[in-house]
Order: sequence, then C-alpha cells, then structure tokens
Amino acid sequence: MLLEKYETILDAWLANIMAQENDDWVFAAGYLQGHIAVALAGIEAEYGQADFTPAALSTNMQAAFAIAATELSASDRVLIQQAWHHFMDFLTLQLASNATTEATI
Repeated sequence: MLLEKYETILDAWLANIMAQENDDWVFAAGYLQGHIAVALAGIEAEYGQADFTPAALSTNMQAAFAIAATELSASDRVLIQQAWHHFMDFLTLQLASNATTEATI
C-alpha cells in the first residue's frame, strides 16, 4: 500500500513536470524516475512496508547520486539535485495532505 502511494505521488510529480517545465526539467525528472523506482523497490525488498519514509528513500537514493557523479556533467548533476529537492518537497507535501485527509475520514 505504501509503495503504491509513493508511486502515485511520483507519477503526479512527473505529470506536473511534463506539463509545466522546460526540457531540462523533463530530462531531470525522467532521470530521477528510474532511480526513484529502483530505490523504492530496494526499500520494499529490504524492509517490506515498514520503512517507507522520505528519509529511507533519501538514503537509498545516495547510490543513484554516486552514479550521477560519474555519468553526468556538472551542470546536469546540479539540475538533478534541484529536481530531487523539488520532488522531496512535493512528496512531503503530498504525504502530509494524505495524512490529513485520512485523519478526517
């Protein structure tokens, strides 16, 4: 259930980026999408549903950032980091909004 929630939030973020941002942001979002999916799968495999937190996702994404350091230009790495922070803000907001909605139901 939590994995699906994170994937749904990721899909919403990607749709927002595709609709509103420029080609650089679309590139960054696409790059992150694959790495986030791998990180989420790693969390699920290692911890099950117990550790689906933004902090766990951030920890698992460190491997992706290490890869980015070797395969991307400096300007692309900066763009990826900016997109990552944008996604984490979006994720945090969506999780808080979902928690508020669930608490009132």
